[in-house]
Amino acid sequence: PEAIYVDLGDLVQGTPMSTLHAREHPGTAHPMVRILDRLGCRAMVVGNHDFNFGLPFLEGLRQAAGFPILGANVLGPTGQPYLEPYVGFRRGGRRVAILGITSPQVPRWEEPRNYAGLRFRDAVDTAQEWVPRLRPKYDAVVVAAHMGWEGVTDGGLEEPVPPENDVGRLVREVDG
Repeated sequence: PEAIYVDLGDLVQGTPMSTLHAREHPGTAHPMVRILDRLGCRAMVVGNHDFNFGLPFLEGLRQAAGFPILGANVLGPTGQPYLEPYVGFRRGGRRVAILGITSPQVPRWEEPRNYAGLRFRDAVDTAQEWVPRLRPKYDAVVVAAHMGWEGVTDGGLEEPVPPENDVGRLVREVDG
């Protein structure tokens, strides 16, 4: 009962059912969102594939989900987070914040029309800004990241900038 279930994104890509629903029924609640709701999901970090069908589709996911979709490093036109940066919980008498960060390489992989107006900030820079802001209010801050360990790439650039997989650097360089 004290567990917090957080999904790490790429919810709507990878299966025929997900793709068919996204293309044929974009205005209705996606079956994967309904499943996560039923499973008790409390938050989801946006993944790079969650942008595959464009921002109106992503907005539909946000509206249908019974949980926040997180992405502190996904910035809107004003430079503010486009998605919820974090969500807080109370568990076992402690306050826990979950900060959501996605791979900043979305523009490298995705069609520009599918993220128009958004900017994807470096993961470590984002965590270095947010963790000190959250620590005074929470007993624990968990960074939930839609990315892999450092040094792993998609077979493209050897060292993309900003890095697509930076969890190792997050652990080493973000205090708190």
